[in-house]
Amino acid sequence: LFRKSSSSNTSLINSWLSFVYEKEQFISSVANVPVYSPLTIDFLKEFTKNSINEKFPIYAPKVLLDMGVILIYEEAIPTAKVDGVVYVNSYGNPVIALSLRFNRIDNYWFTLMHELSHVLLHYDLLGSPIIDDLENESEDLVEAQADRMALDSLIPRSMWRGCEVKNSLQEKDLFSFSKEIGI
Repeated sequence: LFRKSSSSNTSLINSWLSFVYEKEQFISSVANVPVYSPLTIDFLKEFTKNSINEKFPIYAPKVLLDMGVILIYEEAIPTAKVDGVVYVNSYGNPVIALSLRFNRIDNYWFTLMHELSHVLLHYDLLGSPIIDDLENESEDLVEAQADRMALDSLIPRSMWRGCEVKNSLQEKDLFSFSKEIGI
């Protein structure tokens, strides 16, 4: 399942994906990867609280590995237009890879939560990889569901509707709102 723009280069995406597969096979062979413990909405909401720790991306692979989820950071190939991929390996473990093609913490967290949402919502569909280019709008229901869950995990709709920063667009209001919700 590809969510990619028409300008994406399929051969570059496949090359990037081959690097992900290689790393996943190495991790699966040398690490004692536990059986996958199904994710919950409560776990996702609690997991997002780690966003206040700027060093958490270093620890995220270990935290997720303890739940049987393999998280890989694989550098983006320029012009490949891929943000992430999620699939289930032959052992039943979800595998998430992030390209980190945009060097922004908001992109990191949204992409990670989007891929985790796929795991929670669409585990049975992950026999084939879902490759995401999150710049590309998709009308696909599976993608819309993952987007919505990722957004709600980060900032619940009820809190976003009434927040001051939504209207003011002021940095001080953004930081105040961020502190208020712990994200």
